[in-house]
Amino acid sequence: MTLGQIEALRWHLEHAGYVFVETGSTSTNRVLATEQGVVTKGHVAGISLFRRVEQQKI
Repeated sequence: MTLGQIEALRWHLEHAGYVFVETGSTSTNRVLATEQGVVTKGHVAGISLFRRVEQQKI
């Protein structure tokens, strides 16, 4: 469904954002160093907040 179709049903987009959702990580020891390397796995998720628009009484 597109935003135009959603708004035609009297819902108004209040806020939209994106977050990174971590699903796991892997750490490895680096050769000739005292540090560790970390690889993080995950995905980006979109978050939308809608508000219902009430019909005005005439």
